[in-house]
Amino acid sequence: MKRLQTPLIGALVVVAAVLLWLPGLRLPIISDTTLYALLGESVWRHGTYMFNGASYAKHLPLHAIVSYPFVWLLGAQIGMKVSALLAGVGVLLATYLLLRRPFGKRVALLAVVFVLLHHGFVLMMQLGSADLLFAALFLSSLAAFVSAEERPRMYIIAGLLLGLASLTRYNAVLLYLLYPAFVLWKRPRQLRSGWFWSGITVAIALFGLWFLRNALVFGNPFHTAYSIEYRVEVHSLWSLFIENLLYYVSPSHNVLPVLLILGFLGVIQYGRKQSFLLLSMVAGGALALVWWVKGIRFAFPAYPIFLGFAAAELQYLWRHFHRGRILIVLCIFLTTVLHAGALCIYSYGACNSWFDRTVGYIPANLHLSPEGLNGIALARDYINEHAPEGAAVLVQGPNYFTWKRSVFRPDLQVVPDLQERCPAYEIEQGQTDLVPLFTTESEPKTMVLLRECPHL
Repeated sequence: MKRLQTPLIGALVVVAAVLLWLPGLRLPIISDTTLYALLGESVWRHGTYMFNGASYAKHLPLHAIVSYPFVWLLGAQIGMKVSALLAGVGVLLATYLLLRRPFGKRVALLAVVFVLLHHGFVLMMQLGSADLLFAALFLSSLAAFVSAEERPRMYIIAGLLLGLASLTRYNAVLLYLLYPAFVLWKRPRQLRSGWFWSGITVAIALFGLWFLRNALVFGNPFHTAYSIEYRVEVHSLWSLFIENLLYYVSPSHNVLPVLLILGFLGVIQYGRKQSFLLLSMVAGGALALVWWVKGIRFAFPAYPIFLGFAAAELQYLWRHFHRGRILIVLCIFLTTVLHAGALCIYSYGACNSWFDRTVGYIPANLHLSPEGLNGIALARDYINEHAPEGAAVLVQGPNYFTWKRSVFRPDLQVVPDLQERCPAYEIEQGQTDLVPLFTTESEPKTMVLLRECPHL
């Protein structure tokens, strides 16, 4: 029975992940997720990495490449979300593999449950962005590096996964420093290992493909739109660092209060012994501290490790403070309630809207992804229900290329501008001079407008 215990729990976790992911299917993909779908199509169908006829160099390519088979099979709206779901399952598996050796199976499984119920994790499964694929590869590389202490051949796997993570997001770059530094510090004999240097070489070679491509296409290996945006958005690196540090330390942007306290206690108690995990956690979140855009997803690779420390501390308290077990049970109950509330507010737009209408006590618009996406979904439903047969819908920007296929009724014609056809329905958020046909009750106010033909 003990042999079946871990696979059974794993199966239940996967089923729970699918159930938490399902409500997000009704939300249309937007923004970066749309771009990844289109870039993947460009690679698979045309052998180029282009958007709208121009070579592209902002988003790294791996998420687009691995997601497109799902887009081809299921369409962009569902395919990108299935890709994110599978990446989310990969995060849970990688979390278990990484924490099993340092902390044991029970702590690893408990940490997996904590990750599963993290509001940011559930939201990212629904959005279809690259963040969970990156986290899965990042954590898997760390797990392989831990195993390489006893099986040096795993350095090849660690390097391969690091290279792939680097082709997904830039946040893995500090591992190129951490791996050699940690081997020099803790495993000096393995500096002479061909397996270690082969792994590092594989990682550098894979990451280097991106810079080689940019050099061939743009004449500059470091060509990226991020460098231009960074110079425009960031005026003081020190002020940005302090601002971001305060943002991510806040429980509402990190992990909730009970687990936050347990995590800090776990770091204090186990951080010295588990120095590699501690350094890896820092490496996973460091870039977010100097990035001008804030969000759970940018620091997320650090959270599963932090939750591992929290799970280890909880196990320690349970084993050594028998008289305090009632308090521990109360803390578990409080954690469950808080996480349920956070899942409602942060991860499900419909639940967020219900909370605003019936409970209140928090700002109606928290500027979170599910709020805006829920409004867009409601506006889309209004158009599908009320627009006359064959009517036009105006959708501008990258969303035009994916929304025209599966978001609206098949008889509706999606157009990129009013010159192609008018009048046209349009979904809008923000201020407008027009009288809307429909406005959502919840914030942010999302409207359906009828755009008339422009005057010639």
